[in-house]
Amino acid sequence: FRPSFWDALDKVESSSTQRVCADHLDPNFVWNGPAPLGRCERHEVLAESFWAPLKKAIPDLKRETHLFFGGASSGRADGSQDGRMWVCGTGYLSGLPLESFLGIPAVGRPVRIRWGEFLRFDGENIVEAQTIIDFVDWFEQIDLPVLPPPRGAAHVFPAPTGYDGMLEARQDDSESRKTLEFGRDFIYGGLNNFDQQDLAKMGMARFFHPNLKWYGPGGIGACLSFSEFETLHQQPWLVAFPDRKV
Repeated sequence: FRPSFWDALDKVESSSTQRVCADHLDPNFVWNGPAPLGRCERHEVLAESFWAPLKKAIPDLKRETHLFFGGASSGRADGSQDGRMWVCGTGYLSGLPLESFLGIPAVGRPVRIRWGEFLRFDGENIVEAQTIIDFVDWFEQIDLPVLPPPRGAAHVFPAPTGYDGMLEARQDDSESRKTLEFGRDFIYGGLNNFDQQDLAKMGMARFFHPNLKWYGPGGIGACLSFSEFETLHQQPWLVAFPDRKV
């Protein structure tokens, strides 16, 4: 199910974020966010340090959710369930900044801020969140890059046109298991198979269509084919971090 927390946040102004967080987050809630915010313990700290100032800086902030998943976590190393329930999503937070946020200036143009969030539930309560905000891409959009130009194409990736493709009802368990197993095989099999010499031996081609569209984060950019993905992203990354493991 789509978290009512997201919907409630989307409907209120900056001054009401404290109430929304109190209504939807557990008293012992923990938020793990991006630098410079980091870890926030207690919902009131999250409201004061992130949501209230963000919505004050961008009064017309609108959430677009492009991908949405939820279910029992297979968070153990062997792929077995760990008894935890997670819901996650990603998309844009769009709007016109009227004042600065965390020192990022308002430059008089709209922004589309990439977000990703994982919410852990205990019953009806949200007890933990892992949140990613693509600040690097935000800086690129306002022509104040903080990294060298990306190897891939730098642009705001095209979202689904109608924003009506999310399936919020429970899906077929067998299809969900196949999807989860495929994803785990990709992450823990393919990504971990680099021998520090030959990209082809990783077997990544079995996971991707040749006409892959890979919309990477700020600083990396988009790769518009599997060949570009290998050349512009995967190869430089593995050369820089040859022993990295997931």
